[in-house]
Amino acid sequence: MITAALAAFLIVTAAAEQPKSESRTAIPPQSPAATTAPEKEISPAGLDLLERMSKMSNEARAQALADVPTARRERIEKGLEGLDALTPQQRENWFRRYRKFYQLTEQQKAEVRAILTALKALPQPRRKAVQLEIDTYRHMPKWARESRMRSADFKNKFNPEERQIVHRWAVMLAEPSAI
Repeated sequence: MITAALAAFLIVTAAAEQPKSESRTAIPPQSPAATTAPEKEISPAGLDLLERMSKMSNEARAQALADVPTARRERIEKGLEGLDALTPQQRENWFRRYRKFYQLTEQQKAEVRAILTALKALPQPRRKAVQLEIDTYRHMPKWARESRMRSADFKNKFNPEERQIVHRWAVMLAEPSAI
């Protein structure tokens, strides 16, 4: 299913793609991006299967999962419930972001995981503030991100650990093939 670090990646990027009028917590607690998961990530083939299943009726899903072992079926159903809670646009974005993650190099994936592990370690209110800052950076050119990170406002708003997380994310954003 989804690793915790990848789940955080999806949550952060989901916030970045929501219209400003929507809540910044658009990924519901039961979504695949918010679930804790086994060590393995979804493979590209598994992602395709999950996408096809997300488009099935409940009856068709039940039939497709009838012969799947109980524990695995429950994990899949829980992930599908989370996907069902998303709007069609959010669901499309979720699948697009996951596919984009697979296009990263192994080094980039490792950096995303490390950044998100650090982000997850922050207390919830601070994590949200950092996520919102990252959201802002996704829509800025590199020079504007760098200028923002040098500003007194940025230095006053975030402690050194939080600034480091934002800086590392900004570096990832600057890479052409990255997120």
